[in-house]
Amino acid sequence: MASACNLLMAFWHNIGRNRVYWNEPMEAWRAAWRNFRELSFAMQLLYASGFALLFLNIILFTSYQPIASLKIDSGIATLVGAIVGLCVVAWQTSRGFQNLIKSQENQAQLARDARLHQVELDEQKAARAETRAKQVLVAALWAEVAALHRQAHEARSSSLMMKAVAESMKRDRILNTSSTIGFSAFDAPIFRSNIQNLGLLGASLASDVVSVTSRANGQPIKVTLETPPSYDLLISIYTGNAETMEDWREDLKHVANRLSAAMNGSADPGTLQEDKKRRGAAKKSAKQK
Repeated sequence: MASACNLLMAFWHNIGRNRVYWNEPMEAWRAAWRNFRELSFAMQLLYASGFALLFLNIILFTSYQPIASLKIDSGIATLVGAIVGLCVVAWQTSRGFQNLIKSQENQAQLARDARLHQVELDEQKAARAETRAKQVLVAALWAEVAALHRQAHEARSSSLMMKAVAESMKRDRILNTSSTIGFSAFDAPIFRSNIQNLGLLGASLASDVVSVTSRANGQPIKVTLETPPSYDLLISIYTGNAETMEDWREDLKHVANRLSAAMNGSADPGTLQEDKKRRGAAKKSAKQK
């Protein structure tokens, strides 16, 4: 009886935490019920057991004399209390293990998510680094190809000028005494130092870059004959070199356009082989006319 009363006092102390006007009993009971529902399951079970024992004692003491003479044995009360306490401890232990398992599962999931997120961040970082490297390489190669385009134009002009000189000397019947024929040298240091990075351009564009820059090896071209060549041979050589420089200049122009498209994100004008076919068809059509 005393234990049940103590539980009732503790319960009333807990539910009295809210400020309630005691002249409004219904509001007080509503507040008490709300506070009771906020308690943990163990506390609710404990209070319910105490109330049950309290009401059982009240019923026994207010009933007729034969029943009123009965009372709960202290051993039984102790056993009931032990059983209730054991149930509460077992329930709390079970909930503790469940919460521990959920916590471990949640921690494992968070760790997996963190690893996946880190992998995504690493992949994004690598992709950004590759994109930056490609942009730098494309810009550098474009500048070099553009410079070679200008040099090819100058070499073509030089060959045409030498052809004109040979024609003039032939008309004037001036004897040729030189047995050495020289041509312009071209160099592509950026291409040579980035051969291992050409894969960033893709197979098609990298193939075209190699095709047009392989001529620029930095070595001067000089041909020395045993005897001075005739003017007809010189005219033929310079004419052929001018045509070669013109074709190379067109190739360089097309590759420069492809590099510019890759740099600016515009439409790719197509492969060098396709452009050569178009130019060959246009020249053939022009000759037929």
